[in-house]
Amino acid sequence: MSNSQKFSKILGLATALVLPLVLSCGGGGKSDKNGGDGSGVTPGGGHVYVAGGYRNSTPILWKDGSPTILDSAGASYCELNSVFVSGSGDVYVAGWLEYKIGYYATLWKNGTPTRLGTSTSAYMSEASSVFVSGNDVYVAGMEVELVGDFGYGRPTLWKNGIPTRLGTSTSAYTSEASSVFVSGNNVYVAGTETDRFSNSSYRKYPTLWKNGVHTRLSLNDSEVYSVFVSGNDVYVAGSLSDSKWNSTLWKNDSATLLPSGTYAASVYVR
Repeated sequence: MSNSQKFSKILGLATALVLPLVLSCGGGGKSDKNGGDGSGVTPGGGHVYVAGGYRNSTPILWKDGSPTILDSAGASYCELNSVFVSGSGDVYVAGWLEYKIGYYATLWKNGTPTRLGTSTSAYMSEASSVFVSGNDVYVAGMEVELVGDFGYGRPTLWKNGIPTRLGTSTSAYTSEASSVFVSGNNVYVAGTETDRFSNSSYRKYPTLWKNGVHTRLSLNDSEVYSVFVSGNDVYVAGSLSDSKWNSTLWKNDSATLLPSGTYAASVYVR
């Protein structure tokens, strides 16, 4: 299994609850998880944009059903995870490009890719979600540090291309940020921390960062993929990752389990 496959997840669309839809570079990758444009689909100025791809190597942006091939910058593999249209009409797509030496978080603006900056200790990275607020572009994702022969995820928030590592619990073994949402002056990031108790025993914790301060949500053994803020209410979508798999919706840290055998990957409130 490649490094990219280790970190990829099949996600979908949920409008307040759950409706699966897979859109990735070639399918089977992550979909968009920031509220307002779930599953790589976002309306902008009366148009509908979809981010995805073909055979894992050709990034594609559809506008009203018409495809445009994005520049893959010579990468052998790609994954598009999120699309956002700013108020000025600029189209941003977040994802990553993989080369023989590794994979790197990438942001496309109007079709032009830019590799996002990385911390000095990071050797790979991926971008999961993009949100534009005013003149600021926020991207949530993960940097990967190599410790010995293993890579460890570090949750990261890029603002205008500059990475900031998000704080984690001292017990966190590996973590990632999956979704970003900006409401007023507050920046919310949803993700998952993982603790390791032994070489074969792990537990995942749903986590929400508000302005860089992290809080583990209720209901352990869960992963979260999407955050949306409506007024004073904060919604997070994810899944209880036990043997049954339950879609889960948190509202202000109060969890509601949805039918078992399902997963929730994006939330939208209207």
